[in-house]
Amino acid sequence: MKVNPGSVVPIFSQIVSEVQSAIAAGVFREGERIPSAREMAKRLKVNPNTVQKAYAELVELDVLESRRGLGKFVTQKGLRSALKQSEASITAIFQQGVQLGRSAGISDRRLKQIYSQAVASAPKRGTA
Repeated sequence: MKVNPGSVVPIFSQIVSEVQSAIAAGVFREGERIPSAREMAKRLKVNPNTVQKAYAELVELDVLESRRGLGKFVTQKGLRSALKQSEASITAIFQQGVQLGRSAGISDRRLKQIYSQAVASAPKRGTA
């Protein structure tokens, strides 16, 4: 997991997305404890309060649950929620690409070809 401090997207939002992506990819599984805010902050080289804010958002989204004295754990709904969020993010990125292509005068048929080429050339799951 990593964050981009130079991004226009707030770091806590990047952490929310990264944790959801990790859950969707099976890095963190249902019922599994995730790293503490302090541990995660050290890994990402960010302020622990930023990670805490991201974790609070994930609890609000029912992706994580707090267990007093034990930490944060992936909820039963966490995987479904993470997959749904990942799909929404991917859809938004695809829509931006389509809009950019159409603005450049590229036909929908060619856009589909470009999409297929991108899928074919992307690293397979777990090899990125």
